[in-house]
Amino acid sequence: MKKRTEAKLEKNIKESSISDINYRDNLIDFFIHNEKLNHDLEEIEINGCYFKNVDFSNILVRNCDFIDCIFENCNLMGIDFSSKSIHRVCFKNCNFGNTNYIMSSVKDVLIDDCKCDYINFSDSKIDVLEVKNSLFREARFVSTTLKNVTFNEVNFRGCEFFNTSLKDIDFSSCDISDVMVNTNDIKGMIVNESQALMLVNLLGIIIKE
Repeated sequence: MKKRTEAKLEKNIKESSISDINYRDNLIDFFIHNEKLNHDLEEIEINGCYFKNVDFSNILVRNCDFIDCIFENCNLMGIDFSSKSIHRVCFKNCNFGNTNYIMSSVKDVLIDDCKCDYINFSDSKIDVLEVKNSLFREARFVSTTLKNVTFNEVNFRGCEFFNTSLKDIDFSSCDISDVMVNTNDIKGMIVNESQALMLVNLLGIIIKE
């Protein structure tokens, strides 16, 4: 398994305010704390930034690349990350349910203790993703490429995995109740004994005692 590369931030990054932001320019080396953003972010690069207790929920974020960023205790619900790059990014204790990552490039990302229900990774390419202690209920992984992915204590209840190979991915510590998968996708998937029985029933196989 390939090791995840951490976000690279300036050692002495200085705290900024939303009043310092020119929303037409790239955001480089900003530390924003305890703010509620009030202006849309469109077609810019957000690089080397640390957001802590920041609310993005009332703005539009569109066509933005996120590189070397940390999001801690942030509200990102409904943000659209589609068709863009999310590289070397850490999400910790964030809420980004109903977010879209459709056709995105996701690389070297950590998601820790986050609420990610209804998140959509369809048609995305994911390489080196670590998810811990998070909710992914009714999330969508459709035609998604998964490489170097680790899941630890993740709730995938009702999640969709279609046309997405789960080979060599360990779900044994996760809740995969009511997941929707097909036969080809689960070949080589790593599960515990009770999960194996659930998947057998899901595929319509009858076990005779």
